[in-house]
This record gives sequence, C-alpha cells and structure tokens, in this order.
Amino acid sequence: MIKRLPELNPLLDQLELDTLANGLQIIDAHELETDAFPRLDTDRPALLMRIGSASLDKIVTTLRVNYPADHPVALVAPDRIKRRVLDAMAEQKSGKYTALFVPPLPNAGSPLTIANIMARLRAPVGGCPWDLEQTHESITRALIEETYEVIEAISDYDMPHLKEELGDLFLHVLFQTQIARDQNEFSLSQVGIELAEKLIRRHPHVFGDEQAHSAGKVLENWERIKREEKKNKGESHPSAALDAGIPRHLPALTRAQKISERARRKTHGETSNRRITMRGALARKIEAAQDREQLVGELLLEIAASAEQHGIDAERALHAASRKSAQKKE
Repeated sequence: MIKRLPELNPLLDQLELDTLANGLQIIDAHELETDAFPRLDTDRPALLMRIGSASLDKIVTTLRVNYPADHPVALVAPDRIKRRVLDAMAEQKSGKYTALFVPPLPNAGSPLTIANIMARLRAPVGGCPWDLEQTHESITRALIEETYEVIEAISDYDMPHLKEELGDLFLHVLFQTQIARDQNEFSLSQVGIELAEKLIRRHPHVFGDEQAHSAGKVLENWERIKREEKKNKGESHPSAALDAGIPRHLPALTRAQKISERARRKTHGETSNRRITMRGALARKIEAAQDREQLVGELLLEIAASAEQHGIDAERALHAASRKSAQKKE
C-alpha cells in the first residue's frame, strides 16, 4: 500500500516552497540516522519527514559529513518554524516537530552538478571545441600529472592545495566517463554501480558476517575475494606471477615494492618461520640506523647517481629486474 504524507502540503506552504521550482528532495529522517554519508544533492533543498521520532543528534552527525557546522536549517512544527544553524540543532528535542528543512549550499558544487557541467562541455551543440576533441588516450598524460600533483599536496600536507587537486583529479574521472558515455561504452551510473558492488563484496567484515580483526586479515580476504571474482569471470587460471594485476606503467620503484610486498606475504603464508629480508652488510646497516627511511633514501640516491654515471636508465633497469623476479617460479 502506498504511504501518503497528508502533512506535506501545509509544510510546503509554511516554508513557501515550490517543489518543482526548487527540485525539493523528500526523504524519511530515519534514513539519515543510519547513513554514514548523507545521500543528498547539496545543490537542492531537502525535507526530512517524520523527524518527530528520529534522533536529531544522529541526523546532525550525518549531515555534518557534507554540510558545514554553520549551515542554516529549520525545524518545522504545525504552528511554528525554529531556525538554527546545523550544529545547534543537535541540542534540540525533535518530538514535537514534523520535519527538518535543509536548504542547498550557497555555492553549487555537488558531484551531480559537476557531472552536468562536464556533459555540457562535451555537448555536440554549444559545447567546448577542445573538450569535444579529447579521447581516452589524449588526456591520459594530464591524468597522470594530476595524480602526481595530488600526491605532492599530500606530501607537503597542503590541505588547500589538496582540495584543489582532488577536484582536478575528480574532473578526470568525470571526463573519462563522459567520453565513454558519448561513445556508448558505459555511463557514470554504471561506474558507480560497479564500484559500490565491489566495495560491499570485498568488505564482508563490514557489510556481511565475516570477521576481520586486523589489517592483515582484511588484505587476506581481499585477495581471496579477488581470486573468486576472476574465477567467476571465467579466468579460471590466473597468472601465478607476483606482478599479475599490478599496472605496468606504475613508477618502477612503486611497482618493485608492490611485488616485494606480495612476495613477503606469500612466503609468510607458506612458511611462518621464514622471512624475506635483505642479507649481509647492507641489511645490518639499515637495521642499525636511527633513521632508516633517511638512510634508504640516501642509498637509492647513490644508486641513481651511479646509474647516471654509467649511462644506465635506472627506471628501465628496475622495471626489468622486477619483471624477472616476479616471473620466477617458487
């Protein structure tokens, strides 16, 4: 049976809202009590219904994930409206109120709005000539550059810069997706569906009944689930190589470390009393160092300088060595 909201029209009159003109979102307040992130478009107003029996404290906690503390909101009762900033609402009692009204943020910028901007830029009529010329391949270099700019901002702990660079990186996600949509390959919603299903499937200790009390156990489950996924896709004989699935175009040192991590975990799993360690004087030197990270950095710098002196491309040499090591059979 379809549930009706007889109190909706009086509420709209009180708030002087035109649902069609404002694109009003209407949801049950209890949904936000259990959400970790408010599934609301911040560029459109929202009306949370049945607020009377909900926990305002929990709802405010969820809204604060994506709305600022001083964002204005309104509690609506049949005879009055109480307007407060979001953080102050946590102290209010919800029992005598009917709804909580959350206006849009003052500046548009929700993911849906940005996706719409990207689609406009790629529109055949009225779009941007440069954006229309781009392909998956043509913007790959820019994608790589933006990724490294994100990493640099993190390394510098420059949060304003990181916020900007994450926006640029997000733009590339939307750009690549819009190109795919224009070519009838896939859509943004399909990207989201696949990601949501993967995250839930690979975290059974959060969304299911499995137990994982350590990061190591989480990684073990992750790899097992990945193998099951490959098998279900018809990849019944996945490569046993240690570099299987590790992107070929990763920087050589990053790729080498990922291969080494897999080798260490694999060996630990097969023989718990055996460890993969560096041997000899170099291992002892690192183990005795007060600042191991600094020492390893200096050693890598010396190797790079020596490679340059002898005309060796260190990046290519390490890629080759990693490939050879990964393909060795146990």
